[in-house]
Amino acid sequence: MKHHTLFRNAIYYTMSGYILMPLTIVTSILMRRWLDPYVYGLIATLNLLVYYSAFSNLGTLSAAEVKIPFLKGEGDSSRVEQISSSTFTFTLITGAVFSIGLAVWATMNRASIDRMLFMGLMVYALYLFGLQLANYYITLLRASQEFIFLSKYQFITGFLASIGNLLAVWMFGFKGFLAVSIIIVMFQLYLLVRHLDYFPTLKISWDETGTLLKTGLPMLILGLAAQGMKTVDNLLVLKLLSIEHLGYYTIALMANSMVFSVTNSLTNVLYPSMQEAYGKSGRSDSLQAYVIRPSIIMGVVIPVMTGILYFAVPVAVYWLIPKFAPGLPAFKIIVLSSYFFAMINMTTGYLISLNKQKSIIVIYLSMLLLVTGLSFLSTYHGYGLEGISLATAIGYFVCFLIVTVYVLRHWSGWMETFVFLKDTSLPFFYSTLLILILERYLKPGVDSKAVNAVWQISGFLLLYLPFVYSYERKTLLFGDFVSPILQRIKGGR
Repeated sequence: MKHHTLFRNAIYYTMSGYILMPLTIVTSILMRRWLDPYVYGLIATLNLLVYYSAFSNLGTLSAAEVKIPFLKGEGDSSRVEQISSSTFTFTLITGAVFSIGLAVWATMNRASIDRMLFMGLMVYALYLFGLQLANYYITLLRASQEFIFLSKYQFITGFLASIGNLLAVWMFGFKGFLAVSIIIVMFQLYLLVRHLDYFPTLKISWDETGTLLKTGLPMLILGLAAQGMKTVDNLLVLKLLSIEHLGYYTIALMANSMVFSVTNSLTNVLYPSMQEAYGKSGRSDSLQAYVIRPSIIMGVVIPVMTGILYFAVPVAVYWLIPKFAPGLPAFKIIVLSSYFFAMINMTTGYLISLNKQKSIIVIYLSMLLLVTGLSFLSTYHGYGLEGISLATAIGYFVCFLIVTVYVLRHWSGWMETFVFLKDTSLPFFYSTLLILILERYLKPGVDSKAVNAVWQISGFLLLYLPFVYSYERKTLLFGDFVSPILQRIKGGR
């Protein structure tokens, strides 16, 4: 591992999103303040299309992200160019088919769907096509490990999207949100094409495309299964309850996405290096370093965000958007349990590197059945949003256990596997116990939810950070990250 370069990239890529997080949270809260739960439920419904449209390329982009670093590791530059051109052409075609199909379906069903939903579907047909082209360029940048640029790109587009959405929703409501979506995706394409200075020819090699499809289709099924695990609760709320309930549930989804973004950023940085290392060595045990330490680091970092969100979000909801308060009990369950599904990113990346997607697919599909069954059962007994969120939490935990044990058994005995499970689970159990105790007992007695939240967050950080330090030998967080940053600040002075 090019240790310092990789983790420098990981820090930049992750922090570019987290610097924006206060603005993202404010934007999300104010948009909910200006839009009622039903309209926000429409936005959540359209976002489901964003998640699943990413699979319209039939897995070729995912396959290219695997193949390009691998071929670079082997030094085969001619095949890299063929794959780049073929992937672009195929993505262009499939993206157009998906978008046109969506517009045709919306038109054919116009009489039976909500007017605002119809308008959103027509605008998103164009938006999703632009998004697919942007995803192609992002794939090339990830495969080339250009994470410094991607960090800047993520910050700039995220900042503009937040400000644009705020102004547009404030002045024009739902229509403004749709307009900004188109403007932002056009700007994203401009930045990406300008940086790469590369526009591939419309040329397709059917041999390479066939290879990509052969590699990508299992990854497509895996991606659908993984996305199903991430969005099954959304779909079940929409199916078993209503669009308005999905609007309430977006409070939980906001926290969910913030927790997932921690491990997603690290995975996006390490995954191309994992592929390149495997291409050079051909040995699966060479990839252990990309699983063990990054997973433990994420295990101790995620609860910091979890604790802050757990205490801060309810205050913001009661203060600014009380009409969304029915979603808070589900939020508390999801913000805690998201830890487990976020923690399997690196382990699943290892299995993908070994071309063992089928195993993960079976696990994910089994968990989807488990979550769906438990959700139907809880809804039948009247538990509503809380029942669906609890079913999702159980699915996340069981999935974490099965995937982690399966991966670790590739190179470790049962004792080493148990130690790794302990190391990655203990931060969750300690932080969750801490959160529940502080929520129940740390109340200064003042009649202010905000003051109580400040006390609880402060108490959580004071009691949790020593636990982080106790993991220093396993993570080297302070030695590799905190100390160099402090030295740089000191040197700058």
